[in-house]
Amino acid sequence: MDRDKVAGAILKEAPGAALDFDRPMREMTYLRIGGAADLLVTPSSSEEAAGVVRALGALGENILVIGGGTNLLVRDAGIRGAVIRMSSLTHLLHVDDKGGEVLLSVGAGLPLNKLLGHARVEGLSGIEGLAGIPGYVGGAIAGNAGSFGSEMMDVVREISLIGPDGKAYSLRAGEFTPGYRSSGLPEGSVITGALLVLGREEPSAVAARMDEALSRKKETQPLGQRSAGCVFKNPPGDSAGRLIDAAGCKGMREGSVEVSSIHAGFFINANGGTAGDFMKLMERVSARVLDVFGTSLESEIKVVGVDA
Repeated sequence: MDRDKVAGAILKEAPGAALDFDRPMREMTYLRIGGAADLLVTPSSSEEAAGVVRALGALGENILVIGGGTNLLVRDAGIRGAVIRMSSLTHLLHVDDKGGEVLLSVGAGLPLNKLLGHARVEGLSGIEGLAGIPGYVGGAIAGNAGSFGSEMMDVVREISLIGPDGKAYSLRAGEFTPGYRSSGLPEGSVITGALLVLGREEPSAVAARMDEALSRKKETQPLGQRSAGCVFKNPPGDSAGRLIDAAGCKGMREGSVEVSSIHAGFFINANGGTAGDFMKLMERVSARVLDVFGTSLESEIKVVGVDA
């Protein structure tokens, strides 16, 4: 990467963007694992994000877009190219409020817990099952985050996007097909925001359901520990965590990364773990489950970067 050339091109299109070369990605991920990215770019608006995509695309640079880094494993040698972080796009606006429904406009960088906190206070229903899930709204949409029968895409009416060409556009519900841990959005699209449709109820009723969901998660998941959420997708009709547990993998360890003793679907970075440790443990666990049950596990976390 020609740093002066890249910086000049980006700042011409997005003068307010923050540029950070050689930023350790362990500082940007919930796991606290990962080598440095050649460049971390933080645009200050959706218009600047479009400018950053145009500039990097014109130069042929690789682009990775991240939110809160909660479902991300960055390899130890880091990332070649540019990482765009959407953390400045944090707006939350009531666009419409009538007929028992509320239309919210939210930014991709809005922390999911802030959206949930707003819904709790205002009595907005439809996302209670997402309580306790970390990260940003954009990442929750991209991965169709969900739990307890509730998924993010259930409440999405429209998504604001940037195409690989740097042009902004939007898609309405019905113009994409979300699936299990998938948004169904076009490859290479960048989420900048969305319109959400939530119900209107008594705040106490919404708060009670959020508390119940959070209580269940505290009992069954290693909340507060360094993980990337569920490591593997649930096979059809079964649970990856159940299979891993039944195969005797709880407590299995590779370096400083271990299978959680609370929920076998989670791997914990106990202290200074590496991506190499994490991936070796993934291989061992998936091989054990395949050997015991004949079931192939598919990764749910996103693994990016280059090998050390």
